[in-house]
Amino acid sequence: SIASEYYRRYRKPMMLTETNVQDADQAPDWLWKTWHNAARLRADGVPLVGYTWYSLQDQVDWDIQLREIKGNVNPNGLYTLEREPRPAVHAFRDLAARYGDLPLLQDFSMGSMQGPPAGHSG
Repeated sequence: SIASEYYRRYRKPMMLTETNVQDADQAPDWLWKTWHNAARLRADGVPLVGYTWYSLQDQVDWDIQLREIKGNVNPNGLYTLEREPRPAVHAFRDLAARYGDLPLLQDFSMGSMQGPPAGHSG
């Protein structure tokens, strides 16, 4: 609902970014949930032009916003720091296989992002 409110207020194309969850075992469900939320926004007419999963690999000290160097590995990537796949990688591959051919913009107008019409003196 926050994304819908944001769009209604600003009327600009949006991206859903840096989606993840701290628990690697819950990540596949979270990935599908956020993907379906993004699809719902698009179905409702919101020009959602991107979706990203954060991050490719686990993060270090992400849980404390890098305020200190503790070396705590946060299992929020698709892969471990040793490049081993986490459970979300299988869901991500499935999602990409099922939806990878969807058009990025569909029928959305980019509106003011395209600039003024040719010959417009402003």
